[in-house]
Amino acid sequence: MQQTPAAGPTVGDTVWVTRAVSVPAGYAVRPNGWTLTGAVELLGQPTVERVGDSTMVRYPLVAWDPGPHTVSVPGPILIAPGGAEDTLPAQSMTLVIHSVLPPGVPDSAIQIQPGAGVVLRGEATPWPLAIGLLVVTVLVLAMRWWRSRPGRILALPEVAPPVGPLPYEAWHLSGEDRALVAGSSQALRERIGELCGVAGPELPVEQLMATLNHERPKWPLTDIQQLLRDLDIARFAASGDDALALAHRATEIQTRLSGPG
Repeated sequence: MQQTPAAGPTVGDTVWVTRAVSVPAGYAVRPNGWTLTGAVELLGQPTVERVGDSTMVRYPLVAWDPGPHTVSVPGPILIAPGGAEDTLPAQSMTLVIHSVLPPGVPDSAIQIQPGAGVVLRGEATPWPLAIGLLVVTVLVLAMRWWRSRPGRILALPEVAPPVGPLPYEAWHLSGEDRALVAGSSQALRERIGELCGVAGPELPVEQLMATLNHERPKWPLTDIQQLLRDLDIARFAASGDDALALAHRATEIQTRLSGPG
């Protein structure tokens, strides 16, 4: 656990609180929500960065009062390859915030600055706006006229559909394991969509399986559900032979699917 910047943050400065987590192989990390009240506030969303075998979860904070402030940093959520979740315990941390006032000078001794003078405003005229609108209108009308001119109709070239399976081996050898997992998931969902009409990429696994249970009860639904969940998890933590094995599983299941039944 560390506080950045390392020394001298003052009232109103952004202070990053970092939680380092040692992550087992195949696990993914998701930051936990954090609600702060009082003199210390959360400035934005946390960030997650993988550094070697560890994952760094960082929260941006700001303090409005000088002095020490003790906060309880929430533990991140670990997601196992099978989809199980485990939340790590929170950790306590003390932030030391310095005042922006001169050191050693009491508040009563600080002289109040005089008020600023009146800021004069220039006279506004509508002519620049009117001229700009006129120019834009002329350009829009000219473009519309140009596009509406009759032209020669050209036949679209015929494009041959892609043949053969996705280049799984090539992606794996080039180190594109996340692309390999994403392509496998998309191909499986497209195959289900061709046969059943419902498998959009944004459709949650639970909703998709509820439809398949009704529409395709003879399909290997348990294998499909487990594979879709493994693919969703692997999109954030896929590496090496695990990604290639998931791609082969997706291809094998696609060959087992059939039409109504």
